Amino acid sequence: MKTKKTFVFSSILFALFVCGCNQSSLYTNLEEKDAVEMQAVLLREGIDCDKSVGKENLWSLSVSKNNLAEAVEILKSFGYPKENYADMGRMFKKEGLVSSPLEERIRYIYALSQEVAQTISKIDGIITARVLRFK
Repeated sequence: MKTKKTFVFSSILFALFVCGCNQSSLYTNLEEKDAVEMQAVLLREGIDCDKSVGKENLWSLSVSKNNLAEAVEILKSFGYPKENYADMGRMFKKEGLVSSPLEERIRYIYALSQEVAQTISKIDGIITARVLRFK
């Protein structure tokens, strides 16, 4: 009886190992919201996708190696992975003792352009936005 349980347990472990070997990492270091949205898109398109949590509450998506290229194309057509924009709080974090006026101005202009691009990208129908120059 004990050998039968051991055999069943070993068979299950082997099956999980074989299934896991056929998986390929699609994207890593994703916010949970992005990972869930991307998984939903792939599942809706008929591609099985696994989501797992990693370090610092960042998520990873994996798909079958056979579906990797198709999954990338599908996600790309839906605008995923989304652009990560720097916000004002991160841009103006004080790291040194004294910042030059030029350094402050450059950080301000960059942060402002990131805020504008992020706002534009939230409009329905806009997949991605980029502000090249802001005067």
